[in-house]
Amino acid sequence: QTLGNGPQIFQFKVTLDDTLHLPAGTVGSDLMADDAFKEFVRKLISGAMVLPTGHIQPGVVIPKSATVMEDVNAEAMNSHGGLPYGKKKVRFEATIVVDSRVTAMEIDRMPALSLAGFAPWRKLQVESLQEMSFWR
Repeated sequence: QTLGNGPQIFQFKVTLDDTLHLPAGTVGSDLMADDAFKEFVRKLISGAMVLPTGHIQPGVVIPKSATVMEDVNAEAMNSHGGLPYGKKKVRFEATIVVDSRVTAMEIDRMPALSLAGFAPWRKLQVESLQEMSFWR
């Protein structure tokens, strides 16, 4: 796919599973209605996608949706089954658009990433929205 007569562009669907402190009744559309929250999602995904050839800038991340994966009407529970500091699982979906073939090939080589360290529950999955075998 190209931008008019411009450079080749590559699109990827990114899914990030994370946990957040959310009050009861909060749904994904509530989160996506907040511009500051969408900027948070851009930076979160951008920060997770550090590649050997460079870094994905937040400006190329386009947040599409947020889904609360647990009962939205229940109070968030902590790991001990209590209410203090409870979190709920949330899935973010976004599109990344890049115009560098080298960067696109690096992203395509990274179909799944488990973010270890302080956040092992975070999972990032990437899938190409177009055929990439031609570029390999």
